[in-house]
Amino acid sequence: MSDNLQFVLPAGRLISGDLVNPQTVDYNGRPKTYPNIWFAVAVSKTPDVMSVLSNIWNFTLDAWKSHPNIVKAAQEGFASTRFHWKIEDGDASKWLDKHGAGCYVFKFSTSLLPLRCSNSDNIQIDPATIKLGYYVDVAASIASNEVVDQPGIYLNPHCVRLLGHGQIIQTGPSIDTLFGGVKGVAPAGASAVPVASQMPQQAFGQPQQAFGQPQQAFAPQQAPFHPFGGHAGAQTAQAPQTMPFAPVPAQPTAYPFNPHPGFLNGNKV
Repeated sequence: MSDNLQFVLPAGRLISGDLVNPQTVDYNGRPKTYPNIWFAVAVSKTPDVMSVLSNIWNFTLDAWKSHPNIVKAAQEGFASTRFHWKIEDGDASKWLDKHGAGCYVFKFSTSLLPLRCSNSDNIQIDPATIKLGYYVDVAASIASNEVVDQPGIYLNPHCVRLLGHGQIIQTGPSIDTLFGGVKGVAPAGASAVPVASQMPQQAFGQPQQAFGQPQQAFAPQQAPFHPFGGHAGAQTAQAPQTMPFAPVPAQPTAYPFNPHPGFLNGNKV
């Protein structure tokens, strides 16, 4: 099989995953031998990304050419349930509510930690400074997974480059979902605006009463002053781009300018 193919993914948006905290368990909850960073980048369906897809397509079919059945499975495109592409159509239902509309979604993974990241001047930066929702490009490579009974490819990131900031994507359930869609109601006695603090003389009595003339402050008939006594408690996305379908040619090398229809259909890697 072929070794790997180096490429730079066109500018896209980081929409899922984590650049800092590695995944330590698999989907079945079992500890991973090699914890890995996983993330997904959505790239608009432009000629630039189609060129990258064509190169990936040709590389993949060439890498598996000694296994005709696997080549046939790969030719089913992103809809294939028999080949793991690691690329999905962002217009598929699973991505529409995850900022994938009008894009292809590239899913990267690496066990080489920490993940290298840079700013637009190619100066290395802390991965934690790149948030979900920011715009990036990725220097990466593709390789065959060489697993005949579960064939597919790997998308290996070598560096994620921050190109610009975007609205941060919050993960997990929405606040509305957490509260069951019910608006908050203040209890009796609560104020809609901040309440001003009470002045000291309100909490501890009038100054002239506590610290008045000596003969009054220390007169036997008056109760002694207790500053912490009982009164202290008074303080209290672009629209999807339509891409033409193209017939499947007999040889994979026919795709550089005519991407396979599988690039446009399905959502399972």
